[in-house]
Amino acid sequence: MGKQIKKIKLQLPDVYCLLAVYTVNKDYQLAWLLNAELGLHLQREVQPVGTFFSLYSDRESLHPLQFMLIANNSECRRLFSQYEQIDYFFKVSNATNEQLSTIMGKIRQIDSVITCTRMDDEAKLLKIFNRL
Repeated sequence: MGKQIKKIKLQLPDVYCLLAVYTVNKDYQLAWLLNAELGLHLQREVQPVGTFFSLYSDRESLHPLQFMLIANNSECRRLFSQYEQIDYFFKVSNATNEQLSTIMGKIRQIDSVITCTRMDDEAKLLKIFNRL
């Protein structure tokens, strides 16, 4: 009788934190500044026709953390109108609290960034971003 091998596919949940970034920069400028300050490789994602909100991700990096920058505004509207003062959402996956503190500190050091805050308590918004 041959040996039976059973494979178990384990998919761990995406553990992430959503940061709100307040800045005067355009999306490409902020992506460049984050790349420079955090050593990332954020690149604009190709969006389907009719998509108005820019999305940048660092999918090619070998870094254990994953990063995504999402614009909250386009020329004519907000992605989340209830957060009209937030310019960008920065999704950081697989980071410890210590790493998040370091990342937030570096983002706050960028001259054109007004501030950067965690959005841990926004359960509805976090569910939406869990799909990204």
